[in-house]
Amino acid sequence: MTLNEIKHYITEYAKDYEEGRLSAVEYKDLLAGLEISNAITMNAEELQQKEELHSYIVGTITILSAV
Repeated sequence: MTLNEIKHYITEYAKDYEEGRLSAVEYKDLLAGLEISNAITMNAEELQQKEELHSYIVGTITILSAV
């Protein structure tokens, strides 16, 4: 999965969660799947951007876990 695809899915999942189409558990699970894809496709050119995505995903999962 490319960086742009991961960004797209993050945006779509956030929108679906905010609009009530995803539960917190579903949203958390989808983000966890993206985190795995993010780690697998990492390369040197995208490292900084992927680190920023990593921070967002992990932070959001942490918040959702508290719900």
